[in-house]
Amino acid sequence: MTDLHQRSLIAVMHDHRPIAEDVPLMLVGGVTCKCFQVSLDVDVEAGTEASAHIQEGWLRRMTEGMEAALADIEATDSILVRAAADIERAKAEGKIAIMLGCEGSRWLEGSFAPLRLFHRLGLRELQLAWIYPNHVVPDGRLSDFGRQVIAECNRLGVIVDLTHLPPNVFLAAAEASRKPVIVSHGSCAAVTTDLSDRQLQALADTGGLLCIHFYNSYLGDNPKPEDVVKQVDHIAQTVGIDHVALGCDFFPTEGAWRKLQEDQNTFVLNWAIDDLSQMPRITQALLDHGYGESDVQKVLGLNFLRVCRETFRL
Repeated sequence: MTDLHQRSLIAVMHDHRPIAEDVPLMLVGGVTCKCFQVSLDVDVEAGTEASAHIQEGWLRRMTEGMEAALADIEATDSILVRAAADIERAKAEGKIAIMLGCEGSRWLEGSFAPLRLFHRLGLRELQLAWIYPNHVVPDGRLSDFGRQVIAECNRLGVIVDLTHLPPNVFLAAAEASRKPVIVSHGSCAAVTTDLSDRQLQALADTGGLLCIHFYNSYLGDNPKPEDVVKQVDHIAQTVGIDHVALGCDFFPTEGAWRKLQEDQNTFVLNWAIDDLSQMPRITQALLDHGYGESDVQKVLGLNFLRVCRETFRL
């Protein structure tokens, strides 16, 4: 592990691996903070097809997920992220900071009340939609309710996440936000797949970030740290180094989680690194490619921290 890596504040914006299992790996890998996804717009056990027809119980699932996450944070003596200063404190104290987010907003069930309640409990990131229609994106468009959700996230201090949105909804949501928006786990179509340069520019215009996905579906077969660097290169050359961060998107690879990927025609599951304990390999790849210390630290976590400062009210 390089001296630069040890000194740097390192954060990842999207993760599904259990908190208690990941904390030791994060400590080994020098990762200070991850955004853990409390809920999904899919019932993992039921599968993708069945989940499309489930109309009720999403708020209950979110409630159960939030309770479990908060219990894990307490049990691991980690720091719940309510403000950017909590991430900095975790770094200073050698602890782990956990930010709480959710992948999709079916759990809102058409109301602002759950958003306000879960913000009070610690929610700090909201991905507007996954693959199913919801009240925010009901029919391939951003609804009036969706625009109001973005405005309420801006007011409360919740990071708005545009991952997996159709391009027209993506651009409308970016335009509607008065705070930085992010893609918490994605890549560049000009390099592999996913976001167009127009979408990159829309993110950058808000001060936001593309947080790079480490998964083979986004980086190509048998991805390596160098494939992450290729994404960094394109983002930096297109909209600037201030608009790139790390997304990772680690998740369990057995049982219902594997079946969930197979339902989406993904049968090989691997990432640029095996888990967060190997994050020094990303730092080394950036250095080997010629990035200077300041830019490496931006990619590893300072850009992430800036968006937190600009978004959170606390």
